[in-house]
Amino acid sequence: MYGLAAAIIGAGLATVGVFLFFSNRRAGRARRGLLSELVAVCLLLGGGALLLSSVTIAPQDPFDAVATLDPNRLLEQHPPASGGEPAGATRAPQWPYRRIAVITWGTPSDNDAASEVRIERYSRKLQQLAMAQLHELANEAKFIPRNLHREEYRLLRESTLGAQAWCDKLEADLVLAIGVGSTRVNGEYALWREPLYELLDCQTGKTTRQLGRINERAGDAFPYQLGLSDELAGLLREFSAER
Repeated sequence: MYGLAAAIIGAGLATVGVFLFFSNRRAGRARRGLLSELVAVCLLLGGGALLLSSVTIAPQDPFDAVATLDPNRLLEQHPPASGGEPAGATRAPQWPYRRIAVITWGTPSDNDAASEVRIERYSRKLQQLAMAQLHELANEAKFIPRNLHREEYRLLRESTLGAQAWCDKLEADLVLAIGVGSTRVNGEYALWREPLYELLDCQTGKTTRQLGRINERAGDAFPYQLGLSDELAGLLREFSAER
């Protein structure tokens, strides 16, 4: 917003300055003309400065902020707010898992046009969402986040976590996988997503797998965030009930 305003004002000042400068050149070197030339130069310099500043005032892409902190330290320092509980409510028993792997792949683009960098950033957003919810159930656990490659995501759609030996690969007690690819119907890209979720208990081999369906909502912090949060919460409740 501010960058656009600076660009418009800067261009206007520079245009007036150029007009005055060349008008004075044609009029000769009279004293009044020299004063006008000085005004023209000032306008040119001011307009140029505003145009230069407009380049630096640009809205930040929400996916440009890539988390570089240890996710386990981040959760310790800033635990997610509980949101309050009704009087007399009891908290769910804490899960016994000490090492929880969260593996994700997702694209922010409905037509699969996002770059690999944006895919990586979106996948990290999915990890942060998942770890915040898991922290409520296993606040003593160490989290092991990992981005999937596109081919690994494709394989996950075709077979389970256990079949791909993810417990052994990551030396985890529990593995949660989330995949959010674009959706195609009759060869066309759809304006909704069908995320894949799977939880695998590495100690017992018990797994919960679910294919969802979500739309974007007003208030999403990133594409499909609210729908993903609701569906993941339901999956975790189901898994807790079956433990």
